[in-house]
Amino acid sequence: MLFNIKLVGGASKRRSKYTGRIRAEGWVEVINGPYRKKFRNHFVDSALFALGYILGSNWTASAASAVYAPLNPQTMYVGSDTSTKTAATMTALAAPIGSAPGTAPNTVSTSIVTQTGQSSFTLSAVWNASTVTGSLGEMALYGTALTAALTGSQGSQSTSQVMLSRLSAADGDFSAFAINSAYALQINWTITFTFS
Repeated sequence: MLFNIKLVGGASKRRSKYTGRIRAEGWVEVINGPYRKKFRNHFVDSALFALGYILGSNWTASAASAVYAPLNPQTMYVGSDTSTKTAATMTALAAPIGSAPGTAPNTVSTSIVTQTGQSSFTLSAVWNASTVTGSLGEMALYGTALTAALTGSQGSQSTSQVMLSRLSAADGDFSAFAINSAYALQINWTITFTFS
């Protein structure tokens, strides 16, 4: 369990059978040829702050071009660092593979699955064989995120990408491994919200 949003107020609790918390958790699946493992996600401040800004925003958009995605995971980058632990204030990988922020995946796709009491978002990134090489010791989810609450007719903010989540060997999330360049590297990053 990564964080809880408590539902307060008697009326809200009477209207819903989900009376306690909203649980947010994430899982990261890494596939590289015969290597296939799954790890737990770590959010950093920019992702958590954006959730608060979404709830605190009050604005209208007059045209489709003005609509802004307030928290939009878009891509991933990987790095080789094995000694830097994840801090909530981190904004970039410690040692990206390729020029900062890192080598972009060749393909990225998204999927959303909803069911009663639960919603899951998955971003899948694939680096073709030999696109990234060396040791993989860290990985991060990047995307656009609100940096303040929107008000009135303000329909957008900067669309520059920020780090939303990071996994690292330094944190014990996984053991660093040599990327097998004969195979594609695929990372599936899933974030699930569940009423409990």
